[in-house]
Amino acid sequence: MSGWVELIWDGKRENEFTKENVDRNYGKVREVKKIPLPFQKIELLGIDKERSTLERWVPLFPEENWPKNYPKDWKNLFIWGDNKLAMSSLLQGININGETINPRGKIKLIYIDPPFATGADFSFKVPMPESWKDLMPKNEIVKSPSIMEELAYRDMWGGRTPEERIASYLNYMYERLVLMKELLANDGSIYVHLDYRMVHYVKLMMDEIFGRENFRNEIVWCYKTRQFSKKYWNRKHDITLFYTKSDDYTFNWEKVQTPLSESTLKKYRLIDEQGRRYRLVGRGITNSPIRSAKDVDPIWEKTHPELVVRDYLREGYPPEDWWLIDIVNQAAIERVNFPTQKPEKLLERIILASSNEGDIVADFFCGSGTLAAVAEKLGRRWVCCDMSKYAIHVTRKRLLDIANSKALGINVEDESKTPPYGKPVRPFYLVTIANYMTDKMYKRADVINLILNLYGASPMKQVFKHLHGLREKEKEIIHVGQANFPITPAEIHEVIKEFKETPFYKDGWTLVILGWDWAPDTFERARDLWEMQDVKLKLLHIPPVGKLDEVMKKYKLDLSKIANFEYAFDEEVRKHLRFIEPGYVWLEVKEDGLKVEIEIKDFWVRLPHGYEGLEEEIRRRIKEARSDRERQKYFLPLINYWAVDWNYDGVVFKHDFVSFDKKPGEGKVEVKTSHTHDRPGTYRVVVKITDIFGGETSKEIMVNVGD
Repeated sequence: MSGWVELIWDGKRENEFTKENVDRNYGKVREVKKIPLPFQKIELLGIDKERSTLERWVPLFPEENWPKNYPKDWKNLFIWGDNKLAMSSLLQGININGETINPRGKIKLIYIDPPFATGADFSFKVPMPESWKDLMPKNEIVKSPSIMEELAYRDMWGGRTPEERIASYLNYMYERLVLMKELLANDGSIYVHLDYRMVHYVKLMMDEIFGRENFRNEIVWCYKTRQFSKKYWNRKHDITLFYTKSDDYTFNWEKVQTPLSESTLKKYRLIDEQGRRYRLVGRGITNSPIRSAKDVDPIWEKTHPELVVRDYLREGYPPEDWWLIDIVNQAAIERVNFPTQKPEKLLERIILASSNEGDIVADFFCGSGTLAAVAEKLGRRWVCCDMSKYAIHVTRKRLLDIANSKALGINVEDESKTPPYGKPVRPFYLVTIANYMTDKMYKRADVINLILNLYGASPMKQVFKHLHGLREKEKEIIHVGQANFPITPAEIHEVIKEFKETPFYKDGWTLVILGWDWAPDTFERARDLWEMQDVKLKLLHIPPVGKLDEVMKKYKLDLSKIANFEYAFDEEVRKHLRFIEPGYVWLEVKEDGLKVEIEIKDFWVRLPHGYEGLEEEIRRRIKEARSDRERQKYFLPLINYWAVDWNYDGVVFKHDFVSFDKKPGEGKVEVKTSHTHDRPGTYRVVVKITDIFGGETSKEIMVNVGD
């Protein structure tokens, strides 16, 4: 059995069991492969464009108010992509827009909250917009995982049996924890958040990687949620394993000490010559008449000072390893509607205890971005990463709106009365390293043939590098994107280049590109590309992997027969598997002297599988709308966030204008914005829109002002 998991020690089995025997029979522990890759798309946020110059970008957060040991040239780092690739690249050192970042051995604190439920996936739910509920009275829309997330899931939980899935998970975690150790400073700490299902396996693994001697605590986070099991004790806690890299580490216990209770404070009734409060206690001397008595009569200090000691009032006492902290409930101010969101108070305690202002802290499974948000408020530098596009979107929006979030360290009975943080986010880069490397899916040729068959196409008779199939009746040539790489504008350019060298282009055939996943900006840039090159081009999403698996099982289809075209999909099967066209944006641009005004007139992204009827009805209503206001009622809920760079330099996207919904689906974003340029000229304006599912649509516009 390949997925065998067992704890073994010498003496458990009949034969001698030693490390030498294991190395001889099974080989040494395999080295974790490091695959450094360059970072791709770059956004820079937290910059005051009005005060910035070509020589220097000025942050929105005034530098004079930063912590003293917070480097003024530092920009925090937010990464979309597989964390193994991200950490491999960070260990080699990376260059972003001419700035070198090398955090190897410099990260003071790592906190991770990895998936720990066998069967976890990357599907997520977004609330159904209010203006749509009369059309389809559901509470939410379920979005299937992208191919990148699906492959990550298979890497993490691959296997047919529970044992195999646990082995897969342990391999996944082992590789990442080894890389985290290399990134961690010698005086650094790591906290790994888990629950009862996997904590005991990971504890033994971390003993091996970090050393048993560097284990510090098993922290128990207790919380209250509704659960009424009558078959076992209700599960109301998670576990966080706390390790350090060495004996020399930061632990600011006084920053997280437990406050004294009111009843304890009242016991400190005595006041010394300097106005300090204390209580008189016995020294615990053997045969002393007062031994260790508390609150001894002050007369003893005059008559027998050798038997008593003053116990001065302290702010609190060292914290315990169990914490009672409320979960993020439905009404919480900090709630961002992310399923695994952790409370800021939990991260506040960890960051205060195990780092200092200006230190680098990191979270490589950042989810809703709680670590980044708390690190910002506590004056720490940060590096965060996540595979999920939706997580990236939620965190970016959370950081841009951080001034309106609640301040830390202020206790009030009514949370709604907590004052706002009131400060903007410090500068941070948002970068992409989305090339997910894996060999755990089907062979590339089989996947291409599967998709061609599903699309109703045949393989090419000639051998091309990028052209894989054709549909003669429709006069279409097909390219199938790789499952482990998102399609980029550069890839589309190469496909078009090859297509234009064939007779199919001269005969007016259409080039169809089928993609599992798409790099940001791809659709709009591809449109510009085919317009410039006079190519008939169609871009289509391949159905989600989960949907493919579901249909294959339902109809008992054999992959090998499909890949060899021994079986052709019929219409009954195809109706469950749509190749979806990308969305679009219609912008109205007005130029008046040096002023440019942009208004969103329409926007659409395809809804997930299962919502075809809803999509058709909404598009019908938009088409029949008699006014902009009526049209906006239906398309605005899809826009959760949009931004404009009024003078894009082709490298780093700056957020000169930003508007977003506080909650997905509200439809309260601004639809119009304007900007007045300083001088006449031609400017490259880029608009980016993030939808409620975390997808991104971009549009580039060239404007001439002041002519």
